[in-house]
Amino acid sequence: MPNIISLKYPSVCSVCGSELARYTRALWNRETRKITCLNCTQLATSTENLAEPLQEEIPKSFEAIPSRPDSGTPGASAKLISDKLHARREARIDERFGRWSGLVKFLFDDPQSTKAWAKGSEGERQLAEALTKRLGDRCVLLHDRKIPGSRANIDHIAVAASGIWVIDTKNYTGALKRVDKGGWLKTDYRLIVNGRDRTSLVQGLHR
Repeated sequence: MPNIISLKYPSVCSVCGSELARYTRALWNRETRKITCLNCTQLATSTENLAEPLQEEIPKSFEAIPSRPDSGTPGASAKLISDKLHARREARIDERFGRWSGLVKFLFDDPQSTKAWAKGSEGERQLAEALTKRLGDRCVLLHDRKIPGSRANIDHIAVAASGIWVIDTKNYTGALKRVDKGGWLKTDYRLIVNGRDRTSLVQGLHR
């Protein structure tokens, strides 16, 4: 028969899934070896039914709601731009050089601007992979999110217990410092990367 006890260790209610701290009073069923919180106990029609989880009718409108949102594809927007620029260049070469276009493509690579988009896309993918590996299930990661009313996008968003973090992917090397360039009565923090002022990166992130 179920008995009301004071928990010696933290546990989880077998009915509602709520976490129960140590010393919390709860119902212990010796036969099924399950813990039920007192709130769920009061909702039950009789103590005989407490050995089984309470079944609540779930509205059909909620059945299709996923437990976690789609994280998206990191670097998708940058890759799309890179692919479009590459395809446009290929078409122009085909139109201009005809049967010699294959040789021209072999001898001359995409311009640096096109490569930069491709490199940025790969950087976003690698950072997303690192974030997933380091953070695991401790947060929800969203990648390549469009900004409403703008053509810009947010590389990564991390929704965690500590807050909502906006992450921008950039490829820089060297020491990173925050330096106060203000005077006695003024604070003017600057982002210094490898000896160069990169505060514009922070300003762009704020926008």
